[in-house]
Amino acid sequence: MPVCRSFARTRTALLVAAAALCSLLLASCGLRGSRLRAEQAVTEFHQRFNREQYDVIYERSDSSLKKTWTRADFAAYLGDIHSRLGNAGKAVARGFQVNASTGQGIEVALAMETEFEHGTAEERFVWRIEDSRAVLLGYQADVKPSAGPRTV
Repeated sequence: MPVCRSFARTRTALLVAAAALCSLLLASCGLRGSRLRAEQAVTEFHQRFNREQYDVIYERSDSSLKKTWTRADFAAYLGDIHSRLGNAGKAVARGFQVNASTGQGIEVALAMETEFEHGTAEERFVWRIEDSRAVLLGYQADVKPSAGPRTV
């Protein structure tokens, strides 16, 4: 009988370990998927930015962003960036952070280096992923100085 008990304990330990591994893999896929969804939301943000649909961006943002910015101030901020840099083009992720918490959902912070028509900016986005939908929590853009033409 001791062999049977030992086998049962080993089998139980293996099942617990397998369940933990599956749970970890599923969580990892969920976090990776959240990052990808946030990156897709950046593309959608830039499409609206290029069409100067600042009100749409503001309207679809989270209430926490709306506590920080009035509609007019947010539109003016985006309009200023657009007038200085032109349309957004290629954006490359330079860093990210994914936070998952019970009851708060998943938040994804992205640092993007974005090429615009007339320069480059480092953009920082914070998104909350809700039911596979990304909601903007925060946005900031730092315009990089232009190197200008080089003389030899």
